[in-house]
Amino acid sequence: MLRRLMALLLSLISLAGCSSAYQQIPSENHGQRVKSLVLHFTTVDYAESLHALTAPGGLSAHYLVTRSNDDSAPHADATVIQLVDESDRAWHAGQSYWQHRSRLNDHSIGIEIVYSPHCRTLSQPVFDEQLCTFPDYDPAQINQLISLIKDILERHPDISPTVIVGHSDIAFNRKMDPGPRFPWHQLYQSGIGAWYNQDTMTALWTRFRQAPLPLALLQQALLDYGYQVTVTGQSDEVTRNALAAFQMHFVPWQVSASPDAASAAAIMALLQKYMPEKFATIMQRYEQHATAPAATNALPAGLLNTTVSQPAHFVLSRWQAAEQLQLKAGEDAKVNLQLNQQTVLSQQLSPGQTITVPLSLSSPLTLLSIDTTSPVQLMLPYSTVTPIKNTARDSTAGDLSPTVIRGQYYGSLNAGVPPALKNTLALLHALSRTNMDLQTQVHHLLPYFKGSGRSTCTIADLLSRHCNGDGQPPLMTTEGASGRVSHTPAMWQQVVPADVLAGQKPDIEPAKTGAQAPVTALLGQLVSALTGQSPAVTLKQAYGDVSPTLPILLQTLVNQGGYGTAQLYTPALARQLNLITPVPPTISQLAGPGSFWLAMSSGGVLVDPDAGLATWLSNEEPDDKPDDLYLQKIYRN
Repeated sequence: MLRRLMALLLSLISLAGCSSAYQQIPSENHGQRVKSLVLHFTTVDYAESLHALTAPGGLSAHYLVTRSNDDSAPHADATVIQLVDESDRAWHAGQSYWQHRSRLNDHSIGIEIVYSPHCRTLSQPVFDEQLCTFPDYDPAQINQLISLIKDILERHPDISPTVIVGHSDIAFNRKMDPGPRFPWHQLYQSGIGAWYNQDTMTALWTRFRQAPLPLALLQQALLDYGYQVTVTGQSDEVTRNALAAFQMHFVPWQVSASPDAASAAAIMALLQKYMPEKFATIMQRYEQHATAPAATNALPAGLLNTTVSQPAHFVLSRWQAAEQLQLKAGEDAKVNLQLNQQTVLSQQLSPGQTITVPLSLSSPLTLLSIDTTSPVQLMLPYSTVTPIKNTARDSTAGDLSPTVIRGQYYGSLNAGVPPALKNTLALLHALSRTNMDLQTQVHHLLPYFKGSGRSTCTIADLLSRHCNGDGQPPLMTTEGASGRVSHTPAMWQQVVPADVLAGQKPDIEPAKTGAQAPVTALLGQLVSALTGQSPAVTLKQAYGDVSPTLPILLQTLVNQGGYGTAQLYTPALARQLNLITPVPPTISQLAGPGSFWLAMSSGGVLVDPDAGLATWLSNEEPDDKPDDLYLQKIYRN
């Protein structure tokens, strides 16, 4: 009996000491939840920081590091307060990305540091911009932070040096903490986080000052290290924001948001130290670029129609260049032509002989090299379009996703041009004939355009609809037999800065039957002020023998200013246009990284030059026939 009681007691003790009655066989195939460490500043004092991080429905972090002599704190010394258990998920990172991981709340520890930059909002004419100064961090606070992070790293071995980051690193489009005065290098000297080898950085800096790291390779380096950028080769807003975040972290004495030798050297030195394979790949591409012949011209930077008498090199865009070029010899000439250093033509030309060379541009950018023993004329038009018929689509009116091929589009060749698009292209052409650009203030050309903040409106503001109609019915403007547009003074009074519209969202102008919207008419007035002609006459003269229909104007936007043998506007204006007309959030899923948006009556034009795509989007009801949907596509594959 006693033996049975002892066995039962041992069984109960065994069950009480186990978290589960199931059999346990440990596996080595598992990992830690915590993969990164994110540092923030709170922007407010201790009391407000604690309330924001603990009040229901608010934010949180795993730890709060206070500062010394904070009048709102119950203690004078800097201390560490734990708010969330490390095994739980705190709400500190928000929408975020680092090293191919998103939603960093799921796998990071967040530390908030009580710190307040001094910022003030600027008033008109610069709206919604802040001027900030950043004081030094409290030394005692940093010592507490270093001790805390060392403890965390002992518990979480998966946190490597390159994943100890700031909020600005993982969300650079919206955050700037912990700011440019945060002592990242001091943390590194204490064994926390990443930093580059100074000798390596200096050697790379010397090299990049002589031969700069191309922007596309700098973008690749930022992406490889962890920043969520897209390799476009263009200085877009995302790249500038990422550069600013990187500079605050690793080049804090030079925060410019612009690519420079120091930033390129720093990111490459980091890759060399922590990701040597990625460093080697980028450096190999850099060496190939540095030793390749320098391009003396770039397309679509103007129509290529030039005489070549010595070795020359041109960068061709797959999407904007025509499919063939012409060579014409003035005298006997031995011509060698290469695409990406592969010979496509080696031929002796006689005086006056003209030959056509087909181009097969398989990559987005192609290096065209030409060498000749005597002068030859090189002619390469911009890409043009031709109509095609999709029988399968036309037999099923609901199919709007046909296969689109190089240099072709769907719809009528004579599709009408919306007035806003016509006026925009005509204005770009008119500006190209002057020394003005999109930053020209409207009242410099139209002196009456003043009052209610209008004097701050630039042409770029009109095109981006930062200065827009106030929602009142627009007045009629007519085009007479003389080709001039009549002007009703009350029309321009409806156009004011968006800041004056008290929250009105001017992404798309309201369409009005029989009348142009105020901004559209104002664009026409600018054309008349610059040329003395109407937009229609201006465009007709610009295109020459080509009738400027909707598909042709869309292709001109894709070509960034040219069509066939005509150049409508300069590359400089094309670059400005790409920067000042961002894509509305409502259609961002259709856009590529280099896309821009032109708002029109009842819709707009989405242009993606990198993909060779232009789409007219309309919110009007379609007619009976599919071709009347005004969905015009110009695409290359």
